[in-house]
Amino acid sequence: MWLLKRLGLPMTIAVLSAIVFAMHFGIIGYSFCPSPTIMKGNSFGQGLINFQNDGLEKPNSALSQSSILNSFMTEYSLSFQRKSNCNLRTPKDCFRTNKSLVVTFWRQESKERWFASNMLLVFLESYFEHIVMVHDNSSWNSHPAFDKIIWIHVAGQLRFWYIKRFLSPHIFRAYRYIWFVDDDVEFNFDTRVYECVTDKFDILLSAPARGQGTTIHDITRKFSTSSSRIGRWTDFVEIGPMFIANNLAAICIWNFLSEKVGLGYGIDMTWCRFLSSRCFKQIPVSKTCAILDAFLVHHNSKSIGTLRIGLAEIPAYRNYYQKYSSKKVVFGAVGSDSSDLASCQERQFN
Repeated sequence: MWLLKRLGLPMTIAVLSAIVFAMHFGIIGYSFCPSPTIMKGNSFGQGLINFQNDGLEKPNSALSQSSILNSFMTEYSLSFQRKSNCNLRTPKDCFRTNKSLVVTFWRQESKERWFASNMLLVFLESYFEHIVMVHDNSSWNSHPAFDKIIWIHVAGQLRFWYIKRFLSPHIFRAYRYIWFVDDDVEFNFDTRVYECVTDKFDILLSAPARGQGTTIHDITRKFSTSSSRIGRWTDFVEIGPMFIANNLAAICIWNFLSEKVGLGYGIDMTWCRFLSSRCFKQIPVSKTCAILDAFLVHHNSKSIGTLRIGLAEIPAYRNYYQKYSSKKVVFGAVGSDSSDLASCQERQFN
């Protein structure tokens, strides 16, 4: 550092040069952070924009502060693994795991609902991390899995308020999939079989078909036709009561979210076409989103009570509605038959 200053370099360049020198020779532990793994088929990363900066890869490019920062942030990931797995002796799990992340939103009434009692049975601790956002003053200290769940309490907020402030791209990047689940769901499918199917077809954003309970959009209901044994490629996946994004799709959606709203009302009318047009340009919208009829989720809610709040959020995404609005179309079947589903069901998930 002293030599760089004597050479007359500005302090910012001197600091950055020292950092690059230390990273190159292993003086600081940057090497602990692995490069991001592009999911099956490598198609997810090729069209990704806004989150990639290849300035450091060009042989004659200048080492600017922004290029170093952007390169680092596009590769950096950080998991919620506890100290038993994330520590100085086993640092790898600090940055990336082979798990998926479950994010759910609870309140006092959730204690009487199926999901609060069964979350760790359907999302096994060995394969999933769990975050519960509590939006009232209810206490969960007596929950049987209290010590196994990450709890975030902020009264009076809505789900995307939490997501925008307590989650981030570097957290999403550490996980395979991110499951966003409301407290009033019930289902009995194997969540790992579900992920196996989405792996096979490289599905960016999906949801199980709707079974019993309140339904707003008919396209979300289970189709019983022979052409949809597994599911359907569509340009619409509803925001609730459950949707599943792969890690890079979750990053794209997070960047798309407005900080000024919390419910996310109407964002599901745009995100499939937004994903294809803005973040994954080499993936057509006809292969971006899917509703999987082989898996059912029941919505145990008597009504949708957020319309008034939701309508107030429309201005946040008005420009996107005009450009990326869903047509609620079905592009075709996910898979020509059910063989891939059967293959996933036959796997032994130990």
